[in-house]
Amino acid sequence: MKLIRFEIKELKKDSALLLDDFLSELGNIKKTLDSLNEDLHPNGTGQLSYEIVKLRKESPTYVEILPRTKGNKINGLIDNFYEGLKFIPQGKIPKDYSTNTIKAYSQIGLSTTRNELIFYGSNKKNKLKIKESFDKYINEIEQPRIFTEHGSISGKLDALNFHGTKKILTIYPNYAPAVNCIIDENFLSVIEKAIQKKVTITGKIKRKINEKYPFEIFVENIKIHKSSEEIPKVDELWGMVN
Repeated sequence: MKLIRFEIKELKKDSALLLDDFLSELGNIKKTLDSLNEDLHPNGTGQLSYEIVKLRKESPTYVEILPRTKGNKINGLIDNFYEGLKFIPQGKIPKDYSTNTIKAYSQIGLSTTRNELIFYGSNKKNKLKIKESFDKYINEIEQPRIFTEHGSISGKLDALNFHGTKKILTIYPNYAPAVNCIIDENFLSVIEKAIQKKVTITGKIKRKINEKYPFEIFVENIKIHKSSEEIPKVDELWGMVN
């Protein structure tokens, strides 16, 4: 029986593992497995469910997870997951990974500034120690395929999240995928008024070559629209210089 086995332990002696860190890592593993399952079975196998086969609460916290689908069709899923854990830190992204899967992997290891995260293979002799956030590795791999332009994005602004040292908002344009908004302290007071409202954000936009829509913007200005005000459409804004 193939399982996902990992442990998480706080780096500082005499400090406790934060529940948020544990749940975040567990949730990001789930998101990655869900996306990999879609890559492997594009015609669908049914939604994955997960059984916690073993849970040790003493430090280091140790978990064994068994993914399941209707009919238990998970052929290749766990091997594929471990392949990403192995090769992404080496600067290689498996070529059959979708954009959604790469994005999901980028969230693994976000707590490694505070914790040690170790994945185990079929036995404890085979282990993969996650030393840094996969977000860092993936950014380094994809940097040659990313270019930056100045422009604006309009849509509805979602809540503020903290990913390591980054403060990130998500904007949902009407006609495009969600975009991460990187902010600094100067915008916190404005953001409190802008959450869940229609806005136009101006700044440095990152987009992958050969992809129509951007994935990230470094925020330089936020305009909050009145509820009755028409916001510009996506195609009117990409690369618009201010």
